[in-house]
Amino acid sequence: MASALCSLWAHSARRKIDHGIECFVSLNFMTLSELELLLKNESNTVDWKATGDPEKIAKTLAAYANDYEQVGSGSVVCGVEESKSPQDGTRAVVAGLSRGTVETLQNRIFEIARSLVYPPIAPRFDRVALDDGKEVLLVWAAASSDIHSFRSEIFIRLGDKVTKATVSQIAELSLRKQHLDWLAQPCPGATTDDLDLFALEDLARRLRVSGTPSTLLDAGARIVGSALPLTSQVETPARKLVVPNRFAILLVGSQPHRFLPGAFISLTRFRGTTRADETFVLGDVFGPIPYLVEKVMGVLETEAAFVTDKSEDFQSGRQNKRRYSMQALQEILVNSLAHRDYRSDLSTKVSVFADRIEFENPGGAPLGVTMDELKKGTTRWRNPSLARYLFELGLAQERGTGIPRAVQETIALSGSEPTFEVGEWFKVTVPAHNPPVLRSEGEPVNPSSGVMVISIGYGTIELDIIRRSHAAFRDLGEDRLRTYNYSGVVTGEEWQVVLRDLRAWLRECVELPSFKELHLFYRGPVAFGPLIGAIASGRKPLVVYYFDEDEGVYRSAYRIDRKLLQAK
Repeated sequence: MASALCSLWAHSARRKIDHGIECFVSLNFMTLSELELLLKNESNTVDWKATGDPEKIAKTLAAYANDYEQVGSGSVVCGVEESKSPQDGTRAVVAGLSRGTVETLQNRIFEIARSLVYPPIAPRFDRVALDDGKEVLLVWAAASSDIHSFRSEIFIRLGDKVTKATVSQIAELSLRKQHLDWLAQPCPGATTDDLDLFALEDLARRLRVSGTPSTLLDAGARIVGSALPLTSQVETPARKLVVPNRFAILLVGSQPHRFLPGAFISLTRFRGTTRADETFVLGDVFGPIPYLVEKVMGVLETEAAFVTDKSEDFQSGRQNKRRYSMQALQEILVNSLAHRDYRSDLSTKVSVFADRIEFENPGGAPLGVTMDELKKGTTRWRNPSLARYLFELGLAQERGTGIPRAVQETIALSGSEPTFEVGEWFKVTVPAHNPPVLRSEGEPVNPSSGVMVISIGYGTIELDIIRRSHAAFRDLGEDRLRTYNYSGVVTGEEWQVVLRDLRAWLRECVELPSFKELHLFYRGPVAFGPLIGAIASGRKPLVVYYFDEDEGVYRSAYRIDRKLLQAK
């Protein structure tokens, strides 16, 4: 069935708009005889139009999508006139429209269905060629799991009429649709051609499915346990089609973001502890969810590298510890993907800082679950159809043990638990394990000390590293900080220019009356280091620091004051 379906849809015409969403699919397989069967009479599923007002057609399509009478879908046929007589009553007369008119009408209907209908709908189109060169345009919409408004009003189809819904009818629709799993509905505009065959084979392998991977696409096929079928059978005006559900696009789609624009991860690495610090933008990660998890966890593996905790006894075997629990990070990442609101165009965000990793996803807390319930393992999934496959793939915990375990492992490693924040976004912050040895005190610091940060030929020195290198610098403010940065490579005559500028800058720092002592942090050519110390020393004590690669902090190398100079 899957291969036949792929062949059938090979003739589909597609166009793209914002975010790469499929704008419409033209079926192109209805025959004239099938059209005549459809036109026997107007009903709650068929509407005739001689030409067609695009706005009225879009309003009718929104009513079909609301599906108040639960008929599954509805069609508007353009190029069909009504003929009324006492003998025959009302019957359809196929007149057709010019191809240019059909093309313009089709484009306009889609534009309005995206701009004036909320949530937007993706109507499907069929064009039936007539013998005289004209065409009939068929537009149809399937029932949706949403309630759609047109120009901020909700319409429904009752019999052969489109009418504004009453308050009680809206309440009935809301009650009926609130229990539907949005991701378990057919994905508008998608076909089996939009699935990645390699991802499908991988899914079949992981789930130990017997037979060929294409059997996963059979309509109604129960692959494993209580997991829903990947595809649904959809009624079209002419016949039944098998199309992928939304969660199938997320699991094995070749480009999920084409249909669900927010279905990707934005991954960013910051040098320091704030968003104002320099960034390494690792980029956006696209693809099906199993690939997203594998790719992002590969990046986070480097962040969870081992560090040495010298506060632990050497013989205890506990000196080398990871900065993060990999299992905790994966549990939180998968939960972000499983619980997020995929109706949002905004991506899931993973932000890596020097002291923490933040996971953010649009949609707030899942179905009103409180923070205490979440930490205790309350399971209430926003997207149960997707979650079931994540369970079966071994990416998520079924009985709500994932988050409690992530909390426990983070506490055991870092000494503090992840924080959870709820608003329009759901945010989890995982603290890193920072060994106490990284907070070494070193030389005593005068309260009136000034800090000079010099970088030549490199980027600036991270202030966060300086702050955690010594207790006296943890609250280092701008009033005590002076920075000099020359990021270019120093060659030839530039040495004299840089040296002259640096000398003037150092003299200015030394002469500041508020600084009773100076602390120098330097990054650059080795030859400059002693020269800077010689220029800066003399009138005020100077402490020079070096960077300890093993511990990731600055340590005091030597101190120069007047007594030392006089002794020399």
